[in-house]
Formats: sequence, structure tokens, C-alpha cells
Amino acid sequence: MTCDEAKLSEYFDNELAPDERRIVEHHIDSCPTCRLTLGSFARVRTSMKAYKAPEEIVAVLQERLLAQRGIAVRQRRMRRLAWTAAAALAATVIVVLASVLGSRDSGDSVQLPPVRDIATANTPEPPPILQVPKAEETPSSPPTPPAPEGNAPVEAAAPEQPASREETYEPRPDAVPEKPVKKVPSPERMVNVEKPKPAPVVTRVRPPKVETQPVTLPAAHSPEPPSEETGHETVPDDTPIPVPQLPQESAPPPLVPAQPETELEAPSVPHTRMAMVELKLELPQPFFGGTPLDYFSPNLEENAFKARSPLLVPEGTRNLARGKAVISSDNAPRLGELSFVTDGEKGYQKDYLLELGAGVQWVQIDLEKTSAIYAIVLWHFHANNRVYFDVVVQVSDDPGFTGEVTTIYNNDIDNSAGLGVGKDKEYVETYEGRLIDAKGAKGRYVRLYSRGNTTDKTNHYTEVEVFGIPYH
Repeated sequence: MTCDEAKLSEYFDNELAPDERRIVEHHIDSCPTCRLTLGSFARVRTSMKAYKAPEEIVAVLQERLLAQRGIAVRQRRMRRLAWTAAAALAATVIVVLASVLGSRDSGDSVQLPPVRDIATANTPEPPPILQVPKAEETPSSPPTPPAPEGNAPVEAAAPEQPASREETYEPRPDAVPEKPVKKVPSPERMVNVEKPKPAPVVTRVRPPKVETQPVTLPAAHSPEPPSEETGHETVPDDTPIPVPQLPQESAPPPLVPAQPETELEAPSVPHTRMAMVELKLELPQPFFGGTPLDYFSPNLEENAFKARSPLLVPEGTRNLARGKAVISSDNAPRLGELSFVTDGEKGYQKDYLLELGAGVQWVQIDLEKTSAIYAIVLWHFHANNRVYFDVVVQVSDDPGFTGEVTTIYNNDIDNSAGLGVGKDKEYVETYEGRLIDAKGAKGRYVRLYSRGNTTDKTNHYTEVEVFGIPYH
């Protein structure tokens, strides 16, 4: 493969297939120019992350975005209303057409009200015909005797009373017949006689009688106050005491007082019961440039060219190493002072750099209290691309690290440092440092080992931060 900047850009953005990626990686291992190009890509990305737009431009862009969003919302509402109105109109037309077509198909004639003749419209209806029955024939009265001759008085006959006529009403043929009158029985006959319900049978259980004998007390005797032990009144021995005849019951078992619970001594930082938060780190200024790394190892960690994942720690975790005492395996450092390891300065400049001799060297930090350690961040010299060998980090309560020791990081895969075979990866030094998850390791002392680097045989430290919570 020849140098191809487009391929390098795709490799940097992780857009290549696995086969093409391996070819590019093989070319990068043997081409310093392409490694420099990748380094320039990384510096551009880092500088873009650090760039912050002016507040005036951000405010103008936000106003424009809000205005465009409001216009888009109004347009969507108008389109929705238009579609709703069109759908309602179409549904109405369909319903009307369906009703008209349905009436035609059925063939039912429209029933019109009857037409009344104009000639007879104003003619009054004939009155009802009343049938008057004939008068009943009365028996013939005796003939009137002839008037006597002379001055005999003549009695006037009483006028005949007309027979009572009974008028009958003949109903019209189209008249509505009257409803038959329903006979309602009188209230006296509507009384329902209910049978009396039998009274419930109540069984009363009387308590057994307790035969007691009267208590005879002397007149001058006054009862003693209740005793503290029993809480009952004490009666003199010569006084008869009524003894109730009660059924004998088995005495309840004696109550055993509950034993007080002993509180176990627990650490003050059980992280399983504490809220977890993201660990916030203050990173130094990055360095752009330097000699490309000419090193390959099967245990070397691949550069992902992306920000590392955050680490969650219990709430209240803080840097316990700031300003603490530091000792070293090299009594005469070549450059700097041991206090540089915990002074808070993480820059790559020589004023903040501690340099120890060749071979396996270590620095040790005294946290002054046994603590639960959740994270350690380690910065070696990070001004150029280099890899430090046999990086081992251990925690213990023994300052000599001869007792119980907890190893939380070890990338020595061949045990060349004599501290055991490790399974962690080698890594390229950057301004972000190496973040190690300590998983709550318990200890007071932290010791960090190394054995040279890819540039020379010396060992360097710029800063070590130990995040944890002290025990009581």
C-alpha cells in the first residue's frame, strides 16, 4: 500500500472494513509519514473540541432556530386543519349521496298528506242527529161528563203533563271510543295482611357463678399499699381471702427478654449503599508534536481516537493524594523532586517532572489513613508519544508491601519486573493520563512501578491522583 491521505482519514474516522483496516495499520507501522499525518488529525480534533464559539453568535443562532421552529409548527397546524376540513366535507358528501341513492333503489313512494276538496273545505260539518223517541201512550182517560145544566159549577180539567222525553246521543262513526273505566278497589280492600315473622331466638350464655366468701376486716385496720413486686394489695394473714373457683389453665411459658442487637463495625464508605456519580478530572494542557512512536507489541492497546468512557464512583470520593508524602526506590532522583508527584501540577514541562534512574523503580504515597480507593490516575511524561514498560500499581496497609498487597494494575506480561504476570494492556502516554479503576481496594499506601520506556531507560512521573474515601 502507498501513502493515501484519504485512506488515512477513513481509518481515523473508523469507516474502513476490517480487512482494509488491517492493511492500513500494517502500512502505518512501517511509514513514519503516515503516523505524523494521523497525529495531525488527532491534534485538529482536539483543538476543535477545545474551541468555543462566541456567545453573541450562539445567541443569534438560537434565535433563528427558534423562529424557524415556530414557523414550521404553524405550517404543520395549518396543513392539519386543511386536511381535517377536507375529510369532513368528503364524508358529508358521501353520506348525502348514499342516502339519495338508497331511496331510489328501494322504490318507496313518498307519502304525501291527503288533499282536501276546496268545495267542501269551508262547509260546516252537519250537527249530530238526535233521535227523539215517541211519547209513551197513556191509558185513555174517562170521558168528560157533560156539563150540568143550570148553575152547577164546572171543574176545569187539569192540563195534561207532557211526557218526559229522553234524548239519546248517537256517536259519530269516526269518533274515538271512550276508554273503559277501570275500577279501582277502595283503599280499605287494598290492605295487605302480612304474616308476622317469628322472633329470632337469642341464646344467652350466662357466666359461671363464682362463689366467694365475704372478707371480714377489723374496723381499725387500714389496707397496706400495693407491693412493688406483685402490684396487688397485701392482706394480713388472719383475714380470710375469697378464693374464686375458676377452671385451671396451664400457665403461659415465661417470657425471655430479647437480647440487644450488637452493632457490627462497618466501614464508613460502603459504596454499595451510596449514590454513584461520575468522576470529574482536571486534565493538563495537551502537547501537539513530537517524534512518531516506532514501537509495536502484541500487548499494546489500540488507539481508539475517541474520548474514554466515564468512571462512576461513590458520592463523596475525593483526591486523597494531594500534598501527601512520597518516597521512592531511587534516593537520588536525576531530575525534579518527589513532592512533584502529589503537588497538583500535571504539565509536561521539566519544572513539574520527576525522573528516576534506569531499571525497575517505584514511588510510594502515604495517604495517612486506611481508605477505600476507587480510582487512580497516573501521568508519566506525556510530551511525546512513548510507552512505559511494566507499569504495576499496588495498594497495601503495610508500608513495606510485604504483608497483604492488592494489585489493581499490571501490564507486565512476561514478569520481567518480578511482580507477577499481568493481564492489562500497554498504552501510549497522553495528556489524559491513565485512569485505573481500583474497585474500592482497601489500603493506606499506594506504590507504582515502571521499568523504562520506548525512548530511554529512565522512569518519569508528573502527577498521581488517588481518589477514595477514608475509613473511620
